[in-house]
This record gives sequence, C-alpha cells and structure tokens, in this order.
Amino acid sequence: MVDVIFLLFAFIAGSIAFFNVCGAVVLPAYLTHYFGKETKDKKIKKSVTNGLIAGILVTFGFLTIFGISGIIITYFSRAVISYIPWINVGLGVLLIIFGLVVMTGRNIAFNIKTKNLSVKNNFSFYNFGIVYGLASFGCTLPVFLSIFSIALATDATTGFLSFILYSLGMGLIMLIVSIAAATSKGLLARKITSFAP
Repeated sequence: MVDVIFLLFAFIAGSIAFFNVCGAVVLPAYLTHYFGKETKDKKIKKSVTNGLIAGILVTFGFLTIFGISGIIITYFSRAVISYIPWINVGLGVLLIIFGLVVMTGRNIAFNIKTKNLSVKNNFSFYNFGIVYGLASFGCTLPVFLSIFSIALATDATTGFLSFILYSLGMGLIMLIVSIAAATSKGLLARKITSFAP
C-alpha cells in the first residue's frame, strides 16, 4: 500500500533540497546564461512561457538523475545498504580534503563549456537539470539517504515514487525560479550572481 504521508515528505524534502550550497554554484551560470540579458520584448506571456519550458525541461533532468538513483537504490537495496557506512566515510574524507585545499587559497573548479548552449537548444535545459542534480548530491546526500532509509522499510512502488516526488519537489522550485528569471529582465540573475560568492 502506498504511504501518502511519506510521499509528501519526499516532495517537501526535494523542495527544500533545491536550496543547497553545491547546487547554488551552478545556478547563477544557468540564470545569467539563459535569462541574464535584458530584452526589449515586453510580452509577459512569452517570458512566462520561456521560463515554464525551461523549468519543465530542467525538471526532466532531475527526474532522470534521481529516478535512476531511485531504481538502483530501490531494486538493489540489499546490495547497496551494506556499503552506506563506507560511502559516508569516503564522502567525509573527500569533503575534508576539499576543505583543506580551499583553506590554502586554491580554487576547485569544474569547467563546463556553454558556448554551444542557447535558449533555442532545449536539450541544454535538460542537461542542466542533470548537472544541477549531480552537483546537489554533494550537499543533499543526507536528505537523500534519509528518504532511502525510509524507502527500504516500504514497498518497492512507494520507494520508487518517493524518488520521483523528490525530483518533482526540486523541479517545482526550479520552475518558479525560471519563470521569475524570465520575467525579471535580468534583474533576478544579477541579484543571485552578486549574492552567490
């Protein structure tokens, strides 16, 4: 039987998980690249439509990355669960190393080429959803694992649906941000970019 309360929890957790430091690193790039320029187009309907399309396609990226993770975790949970403590230790060590490197004044950066991306290339929005989801894993893993641990106690259908709703929760916030960015004529992109550091 599907646990509605748990599914609601997964959706809310995904919405909250959107606001994470790791994902915030790539969010300004998304906003400035697609919505950072002021346009002379005063048609609010067109701007809302552009933001809506972008947000939906990014959400499909979320669904892909978290859906695949959900399938792996749900259907291979017995094999995965024994490695969770070691995964946590490994991630902890990795974060300590990154922290020490940053404290020495060095910059850890990943170069993502965006010259071939354009608003007309809808596939790039989908790609960004995957990139944002992967980037978010570094900070949202405890939340994701909490859903994982509860999903293990439920049936496979509820477990899989929880990861879908987690994705949709994150996608809802991205949808709101995309529409706000598309209709603000670059203002939101500039504000978030200036706040990002």
